[in-house]
Amino acid sequence: MTLFFLKIKNIKVKKCIEDKIRGFVNYTLQTHGNGIESIILFGSIARNEISYKNDKLLSDFDFLIITKHPTFLMKKDNKKYDNIDYELCYKSDLKRVPKNTYWFDIKNTGKTVYGKEMIHEIRNFNREEIPKNGSMSIIFNRMSHLISVFNLKHFKSISSEDCQKIVRESSKALFCSSDVSSICSEKYSPYLDKRIKMIKNNIFFKKQHKNIINDINASLSYLKRNKNDNCLKLWFRAKENLLFLVDFCIKRNIRENNWAPYNYIRFYYNMFKAGIIPKVSVNPHLIWRVALTHFLKSVEDKKINEAELEKSLNSLNKICFCKIPYKNLNARWVEIKKSLVNILTALPDF
Repeated sequence: MTLFFLKIKNIKVKKCIEDKIRGFVNYTLQTHGNGIESIILFGSIARNEISYKNDKLLSDFDFLIITKHPTFLMKKDNKKYDNIDYELCYKSDLKRVPKNTYWFDIKNTGKTVYGKEMIHEIRNFNREEIPKNGSMSIIFNRMSHLISVFNLKHFKSISSEDCQKIVRESSKALFCSSDVSSICSEKYSPYLDKRIKMIKNNIFFKKQHKNIINDINASLSYLKRNKNDNCLKLWFRAKENLLFLVDFCIKRNIRENNWAPYNYIRFYYNMFKAGIIPKVSVNPHLIWRVALTHFLKSVEDKKINEAELEKSLNSLNKICFCKIPYKNLNARWVEIKKSLVNILTALPDF
């Protein structure tokens, strides 16, 4: 396997990338080979926006696996797939993918690393067709990742490895402003440097423009492998940036169909607290998005009970990353109800 698209000059990091891709492809084929049509690499490595520090690769690997059968399942091995994310897609579904930044990135920057060349079969659409409400999905996904690397113990002590993870996710969160502005301006680009250049040249956020530029520069400083010791300070900057973006998008009426006012969530919260399971169909994303926002607003050093906040964090992680085991829809709602009550009970707003 020769990866001609890699343009990184650091030989050690380049070899690490090649070995990781080759290892993932070989292992996947050995265990699930009969059901796989094609494997596509996308994300920062496919775009050659590779982050590394002291010859250590920091960028994650993102793969799209095209399957031959719609019922194909693939079990993730956490030891084999460390630092790797993948999605499955049935080949006939490529023509019907949604018009969002995720598929726009794969279509325009993805690289086939195994099997048939199928990128051209992905639905065609222009950047102008990406819905503006798609920016909300990006913001809340960043929120979930930002929370996943946070732990109250970090206020007392933090390892260099944890610090590295925090600054990495905080940097990604701080780049969200460039994502939002490019989508709203109908000028979205898969390449981070182009989005950053656009936001620096256009005063999109008006009063917050200077602060956002400073935040982006702080993130770039880390990604260029400069020292950034105070990782928690950057985490809080990222938190405030995401909360600003949520308010900004709501005020501009850039929202998804399943987004709802806080009063709507209060209504469900009161039902959950009373032990009532909603009989109407509600997207779980509606719950965790509002819970994410309230959680981030509550995280201020020594301002709320740490034990309650820890419980809220654990419950929120269950919702965000689907770690709640359930046998049927009713059982899942019971668990979500408990988690939501735990989260919101600890927050001052409720």
